[in-house]
Amino acid sequence: MWLLRRNGPLISGVCLNRDSGNDAYCPIFHVHNLANPFTAVTLTLGKPLSLRNDVPETILAKFHEGRYLEAARQMREQAFLPFSGPVYLETVICAYRDYLKRPLERYPLLLYEDIVTILLWSGLETRATQALNEFVSRVKAWPDLPNIEPEGGVEGWERRFRDLIVHPEKVRACVESEIVTHKLQNLPVSDWII
Repeated sequence: MWLLRRNGPLISGVCLNRDSGNDAYCPIFHVHNLANPFTAVTLTLGKPLSLRNDVPETILAKFHEGRYLEAARQMREQAFLPFSGPVYLETVICAYRDYLKRPLERYPLLLYEDIVTILLWSGLETRATQALNEFVSRVKAWPDLPNIEPEGGVEGWERRFRDLIVHPEKVRACVESEIVTHKLQNLPVSDWII
Protein backbone atom coordinates (compact mmCIF):
# COMPACT_ATOMS: atom_id res chain seq x y z
CA MET A 1 0.00 0.00 0.00
CA TRP A 2 1.27 3.49 -0.85
CA LEU A 3 0.59 6.93 0.55
CA LEU A 4 1.70 9.33 -2.19
CA ARG A 5 1.69 12.89 -3.47
CA ARG A 6 3.10 14.54 -6.57
CA ASN A 7 5.99 16.99 -6.26
CA GLY A 8 7.01 18.47 -9.59
CA PRO A 9 8.37 15.56 -11.67
CA LEU A 10 8.39 13.25 -8.64
CA ILE A 11 5.97 11.33 -6.56
CA SER A 12 6.94 10.87 -2.94
CA GLY A 13 5.44 9.10 -0.03
CA VAL A 14 5.44 6.03 2.12
CA CYS A 15 5.19 2.43 1.02
CA LEU A 16 3.81 0.11 3.70
CA ASN A 17 5.97 -2.84 2.75
CA ARG A 18 4.29 -6.02 4.03
CA ASP A 19 6.33 -8.92 5.30
CA SER A 20 6.03 -12.43 3.87
CA GLY A 21 3.55 -13.49 6.57
CA ASN A 22 1.31 -10.52 5.73
CA ASP A 23 1.00 -9.74 9.45
CA ALA A 24 3.50 -6.88 9.71
CA TYR A 25 4.79 -4.00 7.63
CA CYS A 26 7.77 -1.69 7.41
CA PRO A 27 7.05 1.92 6.35
CA ILE A 28 9.53 3.08 3.70
CA PHE A 29 9.79 6.70 2.58
CA HIS A 30 10.71 7.00 -1.11
CA VAL A 31 10.48 9.03 -4.29
CA HIS A 32 9.87 8.00 -7.88
CA ASN A 33 10.97 10.16 -10.81
CA LEU A 34 8.26 10.35 -13.46
CA ALA A 35 10.75 11.81 -15.96
CA ASN A 36 12.32 8.37 -16.44
CA PRO A 37 9.74 5.94 -17.85
CA PHE A 38 9.42 2.78 -15.82
CA THR A 39 6.87 -0.02 -15.55
CA ALA A 40 6.40 0.32 -11.78
CA VAL A 41 6.76 2.87 -9.01
CA THR A 42 10.31 2.63 -7.66
CA LEU A 43 11.52 3.06 -4.10
CA THR A 44 14.27 5.52 -5.05
CA LEU A 45 15.93 7.17 -2.03
CA GLY A 46 14.28 4.41 0.02
CA LYS A 47 14.44 5.13 3.74
CA PRO A 48 12.77 2.60 6.05
CA LEU A 49 11.41 3.85 9.34
CA SER A 50 14.12 3.14 11.88
CA LEU A 51 14.12 3.59 15.60
CA ARG A 52 17.51 2.45 16.83
CA ASN A 53 20.89 2.29 15.09
CA ASP A 54 19.28 2.62 11.65
CA VAL A 55 17.65 -0.81 12.00
CA PRO A 56 14.37 -0.86 10.02
CA GLU A 57 11.29 -0.91 12.23
CA THR A 58 8.60 -3.50 11.52
CA ILE A 59 5.11 -2.87 12.86
CA LEU A 60 2.94 -5.88 13.60
CA ALA A 61 -0.57 -5.47 12.21
CA LYS A 62 -2.09 -6.38 15.58
CA PHE A 63 -0.27 -3.39 17.14
CA HIS A 64 -0.98 -0.98 14.28
CA GLU A 65 -3.72 0.93 16.11
CA GLY A 66 -1.47 1.73 19.06
CA ARG A 67 1.66 2.38 16.99
CA TYR A 68 0.81 4.16 13.74
CA LEU A 69 0.57 7.74 15.06
CA GLU A 70 4.01 7.58 16.68
CA ALA A 71 5.42 5.82 13.60
CA ALA A 72 3.97 8.53 11.34
CA ARG A 73 5.55 11.25 13.51
CA GLN A 74 8.93 9.51 13.36
CA MET A 75 8.62 8.96 9.61
CA ARG A 76 7.99 12.70 9.08
CA GLU A 77 11.17 13.45 11.02
CA GLN A 78 13.28 10.88 9.14
CA ALA A 79 12.01 11.44 5.60
CA PHE A 80 14.19 13.27 3.07
CA LEU A 81 11.30 15.47 1.91
CA PRO A 82 8.36 17.03 3.75
CA PHE A 83 5.02 15.19 3.79
CA SER A 84 3.03 18.40 3.36
CA GLY A 85 3.51 21.91 2.06
CA PRO A 86 5.76 22.99 -0.78
CA VAL A 87 8.78 21.05 -1.96
CA TYR A 88 11.94 22.97 -2.82
CA LEU A 89 14.10 21.86 -5.71
CA GLU A 90 17.25 22.42 -3.63
CA THR A 91 15.91 20.11 -0.90
CA VAL A 92 15.35 17.40 -3.51
CA ILE A 93 18.80 17.81 -5.09
CA CYS A 94 20.43 17.76 -1.63
CA ALA A 95 18.50 14.58 -0.75
CA TYR A 96 19.77 12.90 -3.92
CA ARG A 97 23.34 14.07 -3.34
CA ASP A 98 23.25 12.88 0.28
CA TYR A 99 21.92 9.51 -0.86
CA LEU A 100 24.81 9.25 -3.35
CA LYS A 101 27.20 9.24 -0.37
CA ARG A 102 25.83 5.94 0.93
CA PRO A 103 28.33 3.07 0.65
CA LEU A 104 25.95 0.90 -1.40
CA GLU A 105 25.61 3.61 -4.06
CA ARG A 106 28.90 2.90 -5.83
CA TYR A 107 27.47 2.91 -9.36
CA PRO A 108 24.39 5.16 -9.07
CA LEU A 109 23.54 5.66 -12.74
CA LEU A 110 19.78 5.99 -12.10
CA LEU A 111 20.33 8.60 -9.41
CA TYR A 112 22.47 10.60 -11.84
CA GLU A 113 19.72 10.36 -14.44
CA ASP A 114 17.15 11.52 -11.90
CA ILE A 115 19.14 14.60 -10.95
CA VAL A 116 19.61 15.63 -14.59
CA THR A 117 15.95 15.13 -15.51
CA ILE A 118 14.68 16.87 -12.35
CA LEU A 119 16.79 19.91 -13.24
CA LEU A 120 15.51 19.80 -16.84
CA TRP A 121 11.88 19.52 -15.74
CA SER A 122 12.54 22.58 -13.57
CA GLY A 123 13.78 24.57 -16.58
CA LEU A 124 17.40 24.65 -15.43
CA GLU A 125 19.23 23.45 -18.54
CA THR A 126 22.56 25.02 -17.52
CA ARG A 127 22.58 23.25 -14.16
CA ALA A 128 21.51 20.01 -15.87
CA THR A 129 24.47 20.36 -18.25
CA GLN A 130 26.85 20.93 -15.33
CA ALA A 131 25.47 17.91 -13.50
CA LEU A 132 25.69 15.74 -16.62
CA ASN A 133 29.32 16.79 -17.19
CA GLU A 134 30.12 15.82 -13.59
CA PHE A 135 28.32 12.48 -13.88
CA VAL A 136 29.83 11.56 -17.25
CA SER A 137 33.27 12.12 -15.74
CA ARG A 138 32.38 9.87 -12.80
CA VAL A 139 30.91 7.12 -14.98
CA LYS A 140 33.99 7.13 -17.23
CA ALA A 141 36.10 6.51 -14.12
CA TRP A 142 34.13 3.39 -13.12
CA PRO A 143 35.97 0.09 -13.46
CA ASP A 144 35.24 -2.01 -16.53
CA LEU A 145 32.77 -4.38 -14.87
CA PRO A 146 29.82 -6.20 -16.41
CA ASN A 147 26.34 -4.87 -15.65
CA ILE A 148 27.36 -1.36 -14.63
CA GLU A 149 27.94 0.26 -18.00
CA PRO A 150 24.92 2.22 -19.24
CA GLU A 151 22.96 0.92 -22.19
CA GLY A 152 24.68 2.14 -25.35
CA GLY A 153 27.92 2.70 -23.45
CA VAL A 154 28.92 5.92 -21.73
CA GLU A 155 28.94 7.84 -25.01
CA GLY A 156 25.42 6.68 -25.92
CA TRP A 157 24.17 7.49 -22.43
CA GLU A 158 25.73 10.94 -22.61
CA ARG A 159 24.22 11.58 -26.07
CA ARG A 160 20.76 10.62 -24.83
CA PHE A 161 20.93 13.15 -21.99
CA ARG A 162 22.52 15.87 -24.12
CA ASP A 163 19.52 15.44 -26.45
CA LEU A 164 17.18 15.93 -23.48
CA ILE A 165 19.06 19.11 -22.54
CA VAL A 166 18.44 20.46 -26.05
CA HIS A 167 14.81 19.24 -25.95
CA PRO A 168 13.64 19.55 -22.32
CA GLU A 169 10.02 19.39 -23.51
CA LYS A 170 10.61 15.63 -23.88
CA VAL A 171 11.14 15.42 -20.12
CA ARG A 172 7.87 17.25 -19.39
CA ALA A 173 6.01 15.07 -21.90
CA CYS A 174 7.42 11.95 -20.25
CA VAL A 175 6.21 13.11 -16.83
CA GLU A 176 2.71 13.74 -18.17
CA SER A 177 2.67 10.33 -19.88
CA GLU A 178 3.85 8.54 -16.73
CA ILE A 179 1.13 10.25 -14.67
CA VAL A 180 -1.45 8.66 -16.97
CA THR A 181 0.36 5.31 -17.24
CA HIS A 182 0.53 4.89 -13.45
CA LYS A 183 -2.95 6.41 -12.91
CA LEU A 184 -1.66 9.23 -10.71
CA GLN A 185 -4.00 11.97 -11.93
CA ASN A 186 -5.89 12.12 -8.62
CA LEU A 187 -2.90 12.35 -6.29
CA PRO A 188 -2.53 15.54 -4.27
CA VAL A 189 -0.03 17.90 -5.92
CA SER A 190 2.31 20.05 -3.85
CA ASP A 191 3.92 23.30 -4.92
CA TRP A 192 7.35 22.86 -6.54
CA ILE A 193 9.60 25.79 -5.70
CA ILE A 194 12.70 26.42 -7.79
